[in-house]
Amino acid sequence: MAVLENFLPVYIDEFNPIFHSTELSETEKLHKFLKIHMGRVEDRSDILSINLRDTKCLSGKNKLIYQEQQKVH
Repeated sequence: MAVLENFLPVYIDEFNPIFHSTELSETEKLHKFLKIHMGRVEDRSDILSINLRDTKCLSGKNKLIYQEQQKVH
């Protein structure tokens, strides 16, 4: 859970300025999002694997925390 708690919020914080920008077109936003996302996939495939594979094992409070972060993401 600690790995996920440190990953998704940082990931979300990285994208928020892009999504809320009034200076970028939708195409520019998508391009920036994809560039950052693919960089994360390349650099942090270990954490993404945990995110995709191991989160199904969460239960209780941890599962709720993770699900909320996923909704925001």
